[in-house]
Amino acid sequence: MRKWYAFLSGKKMLGIGLGAVVALTALLAVNFYREQNDRYVTTNGSEALTQAEQANKTQSDGMPSEANQVAEEMNHELPVGSEVGEQQLAEQSGESEELAANDASGQNANQDSIQNTEQAASDEVAEVAGQTSLVSMNLNFDSSKKLQWPVAGRELIKSFSMDGLVYYPTLEEYKVCPAIMVQAKPGDAVLAPADGVISKIAANEEIGTYLCVTLGDEYQAIIGNMDNVSVAEGDYVLKGTVLGGLAEPTKYYVTEGPNLYFELQKNGEPVDPLDYLE
Repeated sequence: MRKWYAFLSGKKMLGIGLGAVVALTALLAVNFYREQNDRYVTTNGSEALTQAEQANKTQSDGMPSEANQVAEEMNHELPVGSEVGEQQLAEQSGESEELAANDASGQNANQDSIQNTEQAASDEVAEVAGQTSLVSMNLNFDSSKKLQWPVAGRELIKSFSMDGLVYYPTLEEYKVCPAIMVQAKPGDAVLAPADGVISKIAANEEIGTYLCVTLGDEYQAIIGNMDNVSVAEGDYVLKGTVLGGLAEPTKYYVTEGPNLYFELQKNGEPVDPLDYLE
């Protein structure tokens, strides 16, 4: 009986020992699984975090500008290949071009307006300056002063006549003569008859190139059939200054021959130059 009891007691102790071993083994296995799982979670979490940071950096670096975002939104709203979308894009593009054209047109109009205003102001200043210059030059020609003959010769081929008609051989007609025509040779020097300002240089068929010389006190000399003019509009000239040379006669005076056209005006009306010449 004691042997059997001892046998059973030993067997019981053996069972308890084996159970303890199994429990310990299971506990170790659980701890090992937990460590592996924590390591896996930590590794995968770090990789996921790294990938997320790289994705954020890429998105930040490649972030489109505000204009591109607007364009992308428009493209998302308007599907590619859609006729309605393409039409709306074309209309929006057309509106942008029209706005740009209107803006450019407005700028050009403003610039033209500014230029016109500046030009008008410049012309007004020039006119005032011209009037001031005449006053400052003290141009005060009057009938008591004598004019210098504008060319060396004094032989007339036409005399001043506003009351009677004068015959013009080249034209074969009679008409008044508001000037004198002094015979001379082409190339002869033409001189300023008095101190004055060159107010105009022009040309016409009858007397060719001519100068208007403002003398002062409402007197003005008109000198025609000129060539090689050596002065310019606005120039102040002294009595005896060379103005240019004598030209060949125009078709109106072929028969008469080379001559200098010399007209003197008072208040815009022709007067006889012979009354003022030396």
